[in-house]
Amino acid sequence: MNLKHLNDIEILTFDKSTLETADGLSATFLQSNSSSELDKARAVANHVLEKLGDIEHPILLMDLHKVAIQYKRWMECFPSIDLYYAVKCNPDRVLVAYLQSWGVNFDCATSAEMDLVVNELGHPPEKVIYSNPCKLPSHIRFASDCGVRLTIIDNKDEILKIKRNHPSAQVLIRLACVDTSAQCPMSCKFGATDDKVRSLLEYSAEVGLEVVGVHFHVGSGCSDPQTYHRALLDARRAFDIGIECGHDMKVLDLGGGWPGLNPDDGSCKTASGIHFEQIAMVVNSLLNDLFPNEDNQYKIMAEPGRFFTAGSSFALSYIHSKSVDISPFGERLIRYYINDGLYGCFNCVLYDHATVHPDTLEFAPNDDQPRRATIFGPTCDGFDQVIDNVTHLPELEIGERLIWLSMGAYTSAASTTFNGFTQAKYYYYKSL
Repeated sequence: MNLKHLNDIEILTFDKSTLETADGLSATFLQSNSSSELDKARAVANHVLEKLGDIEHPILLMDLHKVAIQYKRWMECFPSIDLYYAVKCNPDRVLVAYLQSWGVNFDCATSAEMDLVVNELGHPPEKVIYSNPCKLPSHIRFASDCGVRLTIIDNKDEILKIKRNHPSAQVLIRLACVDTSAQCPMSCKFGATDDKVRSLLEYSAEVGLEVVGVHFHVGSGCSDPQTYHRALLDARRAFDIGIECGHDMKVLDLGGGWPGLNPDDGSCKTASGIHFEQIAMVVNSLLNDLFPNEDNQYKIMAEPGRFFTAGSSFALSYIHSKSVDISPFGERLIRYYINDGLYGCFNCVLYDHATVHPDTLEFAPNDDQPRRATIFGPTCDGFDQVIDNVTHLPELEIGERLIWLSMGAYTSAASTTFNGFTQAKYYYYKSL
């Protein structure tokens, strides 16, 4: 694609070490008449490659405008629910700083995440939740030292651990959810079941640990809005028990699990096709019935992660090797080897149950020649297979590149340098 025909993309010239937001920084403007998300991604990728040359390391490109779109979408649907971005989803420093510039608060799971948010970015510790039910004692002490008071418990041992290491903490009791519709269920690992809620609230009162509310998580990638019905009923019941036990119950945390942006059509929906706006209608109706908040007696918050990041970024990979066999039926069987894989950003295939889809960097219509491709990552591990049975691509050569849309959530966050391969480097832009 010829760059002079591109029109609605702004390439930002700052990098991962920059803490300022995008506004006001010098930029390069490209011109475009295309509304296709893939064409826009191709334009950005070509521009970056023009600047960087023939590089071999994997690349991630983040559209900060899509992050802003999602912020506005949330505020339209949930204007009175406070946003606490789940840093674990994508802890990229520029992304976190950009969200901070919009007034977003943070859900941190470790001392490292709290260090980034509170110490490096200067975010107020009272606007951070240490949202990990089972914590290392040193991390609890770190939270105490940097002023983060709000955290979570779901068992008696955690109550004692927090009381010993952070006696001034304020805690939410995490409830177990029915999360069978989620991509990544969590109730098998975290959450107090109904039969344990009262004893935990009573025990917290007995040892003098301040319980201020309830937390739940319907599972990452939840696809059934009715899951919130049971969760909010359980939360209301837990609130009432907490009040009976003498706690000042005032915080309701709806957790994560909110669907991410589909960059192809601008929708935000679950794998089963339920739109975020439909989920919001269900949740708002339940909140009005169970937690009426005319006098602002409740602080209601949520911890979206993939909601902001899933559709914000695309990956650009490089074909460094290739081999071809011919099947007994004359079909070409191609193996491509790229510079990123399951030990890098494509860990999402394993850990986030993601479905990835490769496209060519340059537009290239397929021909009728039968071929089937498997795409492998760069490591020496035979397990490092990104995708199999690819039939929609034309035959590609060493040195060509592939684009993978929707690679912003749970990708770079869990990548490694196994075998000594370089992790993907982020570049940033704004589609206008």
